[in-house]
Amino acid sequence: MDKFLAELEQASINIRRRISGSLTGNYKSYRLGSSYDFYGVRPYYKGDNIRNIDWKAFSRTEKIYTKLFTEQKQISVTVLVDNSKSMGFGQPDKWTMAKMCALGISYIALKELNKLNVYSFNDSIELNLNNLNSKKLFYEVLNKIEKINPSGKTNLKEVISSISSSKGIIFIITDLLSNDINEFLQKSVGKYEKVVLIHIMCEEEMNPKYNGKIKFIDSETGEIKIANVGKKDIELYKQKVKEFTLNCKEECEKRNINYIFAPKYNSPVQIILKAIEVE
Repeated sequence: MDKFLAELEQASINIRRRISGSLTGNYKSYRLGSSYDFYGVRPYYKGDNIRNIDWKAFSRTEKIYTKLFTEQKQISVTVLVDNSKSMGFGQPDKWTMAKMCALGISYIALKELNKLNVYSFNDSIELNLNNLNSKKLFYEVLNKIEKINPSGKTNLKEVISSISSSKGIIFIITDLLSNDINEFLQKSVGKYEKVVLIHIMCEEEMNPKYNGKIKFIDSETGEIKIANVGKKDIELYKQKVKEFTLNCKEECEKRNINYIFAPKYNSPVQIILKAIEVE
């Protein structure tokens, strides 16, 4: 764990637009204006104020950069992680990846003195930690999450309805194995100013090696199906998985949700670093 946290020590939640906050903290918001201290530069994005273009950098590099100015503001960061029984599938299981992502984001939020809320869920809220705002409290989060084992069914719609809205940012970590994905996404956007979804899948789900007569057991419902699985069935299954993930991405993009497909990255640290680059 110490090595994992060390890799995140210099990481920061980078938000490219203003977001609500209140108390003073270590978060540097990218508000532009001469009344704030100069922070640095980044590539120019469409819509940036042209008065903040760094013309000296342009003369040196022939690339357009925007000057950044900072103000110190605490923001609300919510982490919502799926611990339903389906998350226990895979080698390593999906829950291992999900909890590392949850812990990493929590650590970054707390070391920057932001307000942190952490929830884990299946068909209801299982873990509920609110208004944490000190790096010292990270190990409370760690101890609570380490005690959780995947169990129960997934009920995305009911879960998002039951947590209180605190504006700010929510990071949702889930395998999206539920029948109410679209309503869940819509309600998430309604409750938070920015939503980042980390979609967890394991190798066995994407590229199964099964063949012959197989007994399938739904880990959440216990439903059993027996089928003869051949090469064509595997190819059809892979196509359906591709369609599912593409649909999830499209539904997120419709709602301006940052969609992170976890299997695309090699480690929890890489996933976290991508997730905290908030558009």
